[in-house]
Amino acid sequence: MVQVAEVAEVDGRASADSRRPVRRDIQALRAFAVMSVVVYHVWPSVMPGGFVGVDVFFVISGFLITSHLLSEVERRGTVRTGRFWARRIRRLLPASCTVLAVSLVLVVLVAPRVSWALNLRDVRTGAAYVENWALASRAVDYLAAEEAPGVAQHYWSLAVEEQFYLVWPLLVFAAARASWWPGGSARARVGRALALVTAVSFLAGLVWTWATPAPAFFNTFGRAWEFGVGGLVAVWRLGQVLGEHARAAWAWVAVVVLGATAFLLPGHEVSFPGWAALVPVGAAALFLVAGESRLRTSPTRYYAFPAVQWLGDHSYGIYLWHWPFVVLAPFVTGHPVGLVDGVALVAGTFVAAWVTKRWVEDPFRGGALTRSTRGAFLFALVGPGLLVACSTLLLHRVDRGVAESAARVTKSISSGEACVGAEAMDPGCPDRFRRPDDFDSAFADRDYDAAAYDCQVDADSAEVKICRFGRADSPRLRVALVGNSHAVHLVPALTEYGRSRGWEVLLAAQTDCLGVDRAVEGGQSPGCARRARELPRLLEREGVDVVVFASHDNAEGYVAGPSTSRAQVAEAEARTVTSWRRYVDRGMRVLVLGDVPGVRPESGPACVAVGSADDPCARPRDEVAHDNLFDVVARRHPELVAHHALTALMCDDDRCHAMVGGVSVYRDAHHLTRTYARTMADDVGGAVARAARR
Repeated sequence: MVQVAEVAEVDGRASADSRRPVRRDIQALRAFAVMSVVVYHVWPSVMPGGFVGVDVFFVISGFLITSHLLSEVERRGTVRTGRFWARRIRRLLPASCTVLAVSLVLVVLVAPRVSWALNLRDVRTGAAYVENWALASRAVDYLAAEEAPGVAQHYWSLAVEEQFYLVWPLLVFAAARASWWPGGSARARVGRALALVTAVSFLAGLVWTWATPAPAFFNTFGRAWEFGVGGLVAVWRLGQVLGEHARAAWAWVAVVVLGATAFLLPGHEVSFPGWAALVPVGAAALFLVAGESRLRTSPTRYYAFPAVQWLGDHSYGIYLWHWPFVVLAPFVTGHPVGLVDGVALVAGTFVAAWVTKRWVEDPFRGGALTRSTRGAFLFALVGPGLLVACSTLLLHRVDRGVAESAARVTKSISSGEACVGAEAMDPGCPDRFRRPDDFDSAFADRDYDAAAYDCQVDADSAEVKICRFGRADSPRLRVALVGNSHAVHLVPALTEYGRSRGWEVLLAAQTDCLGVDRAVEGGQSPGCARRARELPRLLEREGVDVVVFASHDNAEGYVAGPSTSRAQVAEAEARTVTSWRRYVDRGMRVLVLGDVPGVRPESGPACVAVGSADDPCARPRDEVAHDNLFDVVARRHPELVAHHALTALMCDDDRCHAMVGGVSVYRDAHHLTRTYARTMADDVGGAVARAARR
């Protein structure tokens, strides 16, 4: 985030060629922005729209940087980009590298190994200032959809700002020097160029937010208009035409709108940065236009409070430090952040921000090491470079441990060792639910069949994709798995069982699609409904003998819709029967498999890693093991389909377990690890074999 010292050339705090006083209103706006973000992250229910603080920071950045660049153009007729970038390096990188380095050490010291890979990758992309693009990629990666947040995830906004700093001076310089663009001064030409860029970015952001909302949130091009709005305020100098009463009135309007947005905006229900972003961005721009008023009725006197000014002055450090503390605190305390923990966390953040400003930011900004432009650029290479190198080396160490764990587990299963994984549900096995001393949570987190998950198509896709596993030439039995990711995670069980029996396993999987017709207002996509109608014909042509439907705890929501009446549920049940009958009428057998209980909302490997050694993360059976719509319908129609429950493979009479036979049952909150699925082979494969003989 842009801070006071960073824009000293604009606001005059430490500038050699300007002695204008600091704008207290901008300090206050920074204080609001950073505290909105902090409160949102620590106590999200208190300020559900606090994330708009980032949008406010973008507007401030656009205003201050554009003001500085225009001032230089008008004084010197050019933009000295090298010196500009060197100033940004001196101001931003020392603190950001310090926080990343400390976060890296803390991850190794207090976080379980299951979180190392994610955090190390985030430190690496954070140091390279491409975290926003990493998160955008992760947002469309199904396997990463339920990953816990990393310690450097908040660096996405810093990455967007750094990318803005790279391009903005070039844009201002090109527009100011565009003699072929007739009419007006250099300021006027810059204003027209910024207006064009802002409009194009806003429209592009609307399209991206509508089409792909998750990655659009992190897209620099879709966020550029927020900087542009601040830049236009600087170019047009709208505040100069306002009288004192107008300044006071508009300042209060901006304050009320910003506060209402932070406290009332339902963050999880609004796509950002679409139309909704106009509210905080417009209010921040209005705040900057209003500036400070001398009237007693204006909010200016509140800006001058020492606490407000201190928060604004330390907002960069507060932003940098608060998020690693939020992510790592539960690993230290053993429970989620509560009220008391949150207060301590915020206090610690303030202390860390003060220490960083006093001993890192201020010394580096004027120190001999980075005083020259060459020294600043050298630091920009060495500092982040060391962080990238260290995180890469640690990632290699994690990868090596994962490979060793995979080899060890494969050897145990292949050798027929007793009481491994699901086989340990036999009461005769000792220490059935105890975590082994050599348990590697990082391996459990990455223990999945990548080829099977690659076969799963997106929720909105109209493609009917079928992948093959096992024997393809004249198989003795051809089995098709149909469903969403809960069908995908069963592939290792069927391929393990079918390997020695000459089976071929076909997989037809789609996100949020269970492979049956949906009700009129159902929760599945039109592509899913079309898939449900086409699959029977396609699988008949493939010569499939048994079709296995993997159920899901939320089957009713997927098939009937999120809010349903009894009539809608009944209709969904009838459509489900009709869908299954299409296969039976074509000569195929149908088997419906129950869902796994899971350990929602926690991640299995993370919970097991930090839990007690004896039966970590077990849940009461009556809380997590429930029949879903598929279970109910299948049991009502035994003449049509076979049904087989999976709960006996991870639950006893009282509890459902996350660690069985030395193997993590889940790789996240509700997906089986590949290893555990393999140990389920006899049970699941046996159910398919019985269905084939019906």
